[in-house]
Amino acid sequence: MAPRRHRRAIWHRSAAVLAVLAWSATIARGQSFDRWVRLQGAVNFRDAGGYNVSTSSAVATGRLFRSANLTNVTSSDATLIHARGIHHIVDLRTDSDRKVYGSDSPLLNTFATWRYIPIPYPATTSTIAAYRQVLLENGPRWKEVFELLANQSNLPLVYHCQLGKDRTGILTALILMLLGVERETIVEDYLLSNTAYGGTAVIRSWIEAVLDEVDSRGGIDVFLGSVGVNKSVQTAVRANLLVPSRYTPARSSWRLYR
Repeated sequence: MAPRRHRRAIWHRSAAVLAVLAWSATIARGQSFDRWVRLQGAVNFRDAGGYNVSTSSAVATGRLFRSANLTNVTSSDATLIHARGIHHIVDLRTDSDRKVYGSDSPLLNTFATWRYIPIPYPATTSTIAAYRQVLLENGPRWKEVFELLANQSNLPLVYHCQLGKDRTGILTALILMLLGVERETIVEDYLLSNTAYGGTAVIRSWIEAVLDEVDSRGGIDVFLGSVGVNKSVQTAVRANLLVPSRYTPARSSWRLYR
């Protein structure tokens, strides 16, 4: 049998190792949040939450999802979407979009209701010009979306356009701005569409043009106020989509959870 002092040293070393492993596991659990919902019949379906806003708050997960169109979802896809509690679908496409590309799958009818908030995507040679036009010419639609988000009974929900990267990307940027997510994180979140499509689907200058435009108009609170999203609605959206943060000093630089 080992001397008592030796046994005590072994015990302390073992306890230290276990403590490190437990700490590492805790960090790993926080870092391993997977925002992607992998579907067979739809792409770019992902959770829009999981970002620290400050040391005290973060964007909630499991309440707000974004996607490309849901026209070709399979029955197993519908099961995965339903399992996340989603019962409201916001389709940002126009009637002509749906006529050409198809409406969302009727497989979702058993648990979801739709809100059609058509945002036209302008035909222009400049994507930056198109993004600015989408931002500035759809005030009533932004108002409608934010009023939906202000009502907790509408959550969890998913919103989408055709490819889930342009109109959907602009809306996501506006939401994350309102919630206080830092600029670079918003850009990085937007660029995740490149991961979804396995190539250059979007570039940072496109969404930066939107962020710059909002900033030039007094910031997100002022911009939303100018299109009819009043302070009470903004406050309600923050209340519905922000939760206490799991921030620790070791995670202070973990802005983007993939």
